[in-house]
Amino acid sequence: MPLYPSRWMAASLYLKNGFIMKSLNT
Repeated sequence: MPLYPSRWMAASLYLKNGFIMKSLNT
């Protein structure tokens, strides 16, 4: 299993967090 770049991981977590926050706001 290849290791993803820290940038990709940070972007993934950021998008996930944003999606969750949007869901909670509705």
